[in-house]
Amino acid sequence: MWGSTRPCSRQDCSIPSRWWGFWASSNRRAAIDLWLQAAADGFGTPCYVYDLAAIKQRGQRLRQAFGGRFLLSFAVKSNPNPALLEWLRTQADGLDVSS
Repeated sequence: MWGSTRPCSRQDCSIPSRWWGFWASSNRRAAIDLWLQAAADGFGTPCYVYDLAAIKQRGQRLRQAFGGRFLLSFAVKSNPNPALLEWLRTQADGLDVSS
């Protein structure tokens, strides 16, 4: 996901498919650098880039580590990006909107 208002797929972001092979390889740092450069080239800077797979994986790790003894909630005021919040609705147990 990158950009400011909507998530995008690999196809939407004009990232050459050859770069995505790096993502799963041992050269992950190089792949991330290419991914971030493509975002900067496509959207300009500053640009906020979210690795949704990494966010999802961390949420799953938290759930596994604590065995369901808590609910996973996201503090909206920490990042009110509408596209990110829409995606998080499917991942978190709740969105904390109190101030």
